Amino acid sequence: MHWLMRMTRLIRAVVKGFKGLGKGGLAVDLDGNTVIVGRSGSGKTSLMEALALLMQSRGG
Repeated sequence: MHWLMRMTRLIRAVVKGFKGLGKGGLAVDLDGNTVIVGRSGSGKTSLMEALALLMQSRGG
């Protein structure tokens, strides 16, 4: 039996009210290769943790 695996592609992430991101949140376009850079405390780690939580909730 052949299994067809359908991949989901995340092209934009908007995270609000998660950890240090606050109400204003953060929006990132993820089309193509994406590099996340910023000063200390700008929310890079919070963004990655939010994306990891999303992947866990989807079973990834």
